[in-house]
Amino acid sequence: MIIDLTPELTNFSNNNFSIIGRALALATNFEKTFKTYLFALVIRYRTYFKKEIKEFNKINNLNNDEVFKQIFKKISFDRSIKIVTNIAAKGFPEVKKIKKELLKAKDARNFIAHELCVGYYDSIETDEFRNFLLNELKDKITLITRCTMGLEVLINVYNKEELNINVDNCTKKLVDWAIDVFD
Repeated sequence: MIIDLTPELTNFSNNNFSIIGRALALATNFEKTFKTYLFALVIRYRTYFKKEIKEFNKINNLNNDEVFKQIFKKISFDRSIKIVTNIAAKGFPEVKKIKKELLKAKDARNFIAHELCVGYYDSIETDEFRNFLLNELKDKITLITRCTMGLEVLINVYNKEELNINVDNCTKKLVDWAIDVFD
């Protein structure tokens, strides 16, 4: 029963839930940034998307509002990833460069969103679960944050805006924040 999924809240379990929540926030931000990147690609390569990608065939002139609604309301995250990774082989060098990282970050995001908490109620109060969280999430959050920042850089390039960030410093800061324990 669902009532069995609510363990007693202690400082220890609250810390674990906080780690999970921060990881989920970063995973959700990656998804939003990725869809923003897809939006930027569609706007930049309207003719290609209108002709080649079924989700955009019926949108008149690919007006920005309709494209935005299509991407953010109707196309799933997995389908968005497939659209972008499939065009990597069709002459989109900037996509080809990041395809492997996108797929790894997608898997990391999916783990956090769908698998991380399976069985948590039996182990949220254990050191083993805390160690599992810290070990599993460090690499996954690193992948997600590096990929998110890479997408942000590309979006800014498309918009002819400068984004001056130190990816290594930002990644470390976000990973440290996500897996911080307040004991």
